[in-house]
Amino acid sequence: AAQLAESGRVVATFDADGWYLMAGYMIVPAEWQALLKFESFDPNRRIHGNSTDVWTLGLNYFLKGDDLKLMANYLLTDAAGQPDNRQKILVRLQTVF
Repeated sequence: AAQLAESGRVVATFDADGWYLMAGYMIVPAEWQALLKFESFDPNRRIHGNSTDVWTLGLNYFLKGDDLKLMANYLLTDAAGQPDNRQKILVRLQTVF
């Protein structure tokens, strides 16, 4: 259980829970990688129906090994209080120097 404090006093106690499962596969060794991920987060287990589930389908292109890569992810999100199956596309360029 976690506590939310304000001005030194506890204003709320909650019990959060979350997990994920991810699998990746090198389509072309050292160049292209596909991944599939499912994650679930429940910010307060005492409240029913407030969890968020996210499916991620990703593709990574390694331009220069792990030092420079381009990542594209499609996310399908089902969050409590939001319209069903919200979708996002995230594209990132990651570098190590």
